[in-house]
Amino acid sequence: MNLLYWLLKLNKKKDYASQTQGSAVIEFALLSPAILLLIIAIFEIGAIMYVRAALDLAILHASRFGRTGQVVTGQTSQQTVAELVSLYTFNLVDPTKLTLTVTPYPSFASIPTNSQVLSQHLNTGAQNFGETDQIVLYTLTYDWMFYTQWVGNLLSPSGNGHLTLIASTIVQNEPF
Repeated sequence: MNLLYWLLKLNKKKDYASQTQGSAVIEFALLSPAILLLIIAIFEIGAIMYVRAALDLAILHASRFGRTGQVVTGQTSQQTVAELVSLYTFNLVDPTKLTLTVTPYPSFASIPTNSQVLSQHLNTGAQNFGETDQIVLYTLTYDWMFYTQWVGNLLSPSGNGHLTLIASTIVQNEPF
């Protein structure tokens, strides 16, 4: 009798579509890579925003030194800016990849935009702090490399995992 019951059970087709056992594991396996990539992308974007804010803060402090004619004893302006960026970014930024360009202009109308600075390669690192009452553009550029290659290829404009961060400020020199 057991053999006959077993044979009947074997021939009976199972309805696999109605079974839900193990479906959570399969759903997790399908969705976890996308969720992980999203979490990493959020971290990358947050780090970029933080470093951008730190670059803005560092360029404001650097322009304060230049505008008033002050210098830190024993340091060049590039070293001062690198130290300020390092201080504000908790060493997320490699100071050797920073480029500080200081350029005087005769008027506010002649100052280029950030996109013009990048397209015309005006971020050369030349530093001319100008004269008294002259308009000066301070530009700080940094080549950010993404921590993860996949996210970097998705988020970088050129698709190579690099993003050029630029911070700039315009000041008018004080009498010094």
